[in-house]
Formats: sequence, C-alpha cells, structure tokens
Amino acid sequence: MTATLPNAGRGELAPGGADAPLTRAVGPAYSHAALDGVRGIAAQVVFFGHALNLSLHAHLPENLVVVTAWTSRLAVMVFFALSGFVVALSLRRLSSGKAGGASWTTDYAIHRVARILPPLVLAVAVSMAVGWLGKSGLVDLVDVRSAELTTGPLAFVRGITLTFLPTDATFAVDGPLWSLRQEVFLYVVAGLLAFATVRRGVLGWITAACACAAAAIVSTRFFYPQSLALFGCGALAALYGTRPIVLKCARSPAVPLTLCAILLAPIALAGSAPRFAEALSADRLFLTFQLTTAPVIALGLLRVAVPESGADGSLARLQPLARYAYTLYVLHNPLLLASISIASQLGWAANPVSAATMGLIAVALTQAIAYAGALALEQPTVFRRWILAFLSRPGAAIPRVRA
Repeated sequence: MTATLPNAGRGELAPGGADAPLTRAVGPAYSHAALDGVRGIAAQVVFFGHALNLSLHAHLPENLVVVTAWTSRLAVMVFFALSGFVVALSLRRLSSGKAGGASWTTDYAIHRVARILPPLVLAVAVSMAVGWLGKSGLVDLVDVRSAELTTGPLAFVRGITLTFLPTDATFAVDGPLWSLRQEVFLYVVAGLLAFATVRRGVLGWITAACACAAAAIVSTRFFYPQSLALFGCGALAALYGTRPIVLKCARSPAVPLTLCAILLAPIALAGSAPRFAEALSADRLFLTFQLTTAPVIALGLLRVAVPESGADGSLARLQPLARYAYTLYVLHNPLLLASISIASQLGWAANPVSAATMGLIAVALTQAIAYAGALALEQPTVFRRWILAFLSRPGAAIPRVRA
C-alpha cells in the first residue's frame, strides 16, 4: 500500500455505502472500480432480500427465507469489512503530517457527517411518516405493531442521531439502520485509535484506552463483536495489503473456495429449519461463526481490490450501482413496507402471483426514489462546504479545517 491517498475521505462508507463512490479515493495500489462494484452488489442483495420477504411474506417457502436471511446478513458483513478497508486508508492519510496537522480530526468528523446525515434525515422522515400511517390506523403495516410506535419530534431526533429506541418508528419501520448505528460507532473507535497512534505521550495512551473501553462496553451487545472484527480485519487488509505474505494469502485459491463455503454452509445445514432468521441473530454458535469469517472476507476484498489479481474486471462494470447504494440501503425498507402494506390492505396481494406483481412494482418505485434521492442528497462535497461555512462563521471557536 502506498502512503499517499489521493482525495482521502471520499470513499469511506457505512453499510449500504454511506459515502460517494470509491473511485480515486482508495489509492493507486487498489482497484477503485472493483470495490465500488462490491459495494453496489451488496446493497442490492440486501434490498432484494428484504423486498422478497416483504412482498411474499405470506407465500414464501421456509427454505427461501433461509437463503434471503443469510445472504442479506452476509452482504452487511461485507459492508463492515469494506468500510474498515477504506476508512483505514483515509485515516492514514488524514492523520499524516501533510494533512493539516491537528485539524485532521475535525476534518474527519466533517467528512462523516456530510456523507451520512443527508440521506439519513430523509430515511428517518419517511420512516416517521410510514409509522404515523400505521399508528393512526390508516395503513395496516405488515409485521409491525403499529399501535406501539413512537413518532413524535423526540423520536425523530433520536432517529437522525441513531439513538433510536426499539419502539421508535425509525427502528421498527427501518430496521436496517441498526448496522448504520454500529458503523458510526466504528468510525469513532477508528478515529480514536488513529489519534492515539499519531499523538504520543499520556494523551495518546488515554485516547487508546478510551477506544478499547468503548469496544469493551459494547462487546456483549448484538453483533458489535462481529462488526468490530470485520471492520478491523478490513482495515488491516488495506494497510498491509501490499506486503508479499498478505498478497500471497489473498491470491490463494483457498480464499474464493472458503468464501463459497461461508455462503453455502449455513444454508445447507439449516435447510428449511424453522426460525432460522432468529437464530441468525440469537444463536451464540452461529454468531461466533459470523465473527470468524472476518479474516476471509477481508482477504476476499483485498483479492478483488488488487488489479493484478484479474478479479476486478467484472466487478468494475457494476460500479454505477454504488452511486446510490447508501441512499437505497437506508431508505428502501420504509418505502417497501408502505407500498406492500397498502397493496395487501387493498387486496391486491391475495395470492402469490398478485403479491409478486405488487412486489415488482414496489421494487421499481423504491429503486427510482432512492436513485433520485441519491442525486440530491449524496453530495458530500456540497454538504461539506456548507458545514465548513457554518463552522467558519464569526464567533465559531473550532480548530482550523481544511477547505
């Protein structure tokens, strides 16, 4: 890996791609377009998995539920590793002496806010509206206890700050945001560790201790150990990916074979076992298995990111999918839930054929709305400029921030 990172900060992503496409953001050692392709595919896998489960919730065979549940989870796991891969490179560049000295921490925070917040605000607003429709009795939301939803101003604030409660419409209607909340936590931990490596002395040790304490505090909470492992392995793969021994491991034929086994083994073992989706998030053995996949997933990303591997060509062709991956990820669930619930309430999804038809219409509408939303809101350069202007106003006491 090279020490120089052109246009750092343009490619870090939350699950679903909370940032602009990775092109020109990762550095000359890696294939930017291939990583974009991975990001776009992962977002579509999550989207179609949820669309299939929602539209055919009353008709879907149990074994197909197993497939969609596991592939969706695996796509989210790829997001965590990919995020660690890119954020590590960005932090390495930002924290270097050429990146503005001590102000890099402020710059890092501004990058994160400018990328994550605008589509998130839209997603929370839509979730609140859908939750209100359900709570008021206007729409019978599929698989949601509408009467218990909280949709007030405080719930909205909790949504955009990712501190939502289980009864908030943000969480009940837009469940995929659980991974974005963990992603933001990982951003903070990564920033603390980067600061600790740059700032020597007592302050550096205190910062490192804070990062370790934060990780320890959440170590017993759902999926945090897994996301920490995935993010960390992705970061290590990026930072040490050009070392011969690491490259040799990534290029080994065992990596794609192991990835195939990771994909197929849970499906084959579960078959049509009942409550597979619940076991996916509750069974300790299964969660441990997901944690142990982190090194292989990280090596798989490194394998496609190295141009010489020859694995990046087909993925690069899917790069356009990354242009709206983040907005699609945070926005798709409330849109799908609303459209499919309305269709069910009107009797337009009474049988598998009509349900599938309504599902396809919902998919097309959601894709179109997410794409349009991304054109307007996935503009990190614009929002970053606004944030800088706000922080640079007279009387704003902040460290100097790079323009």
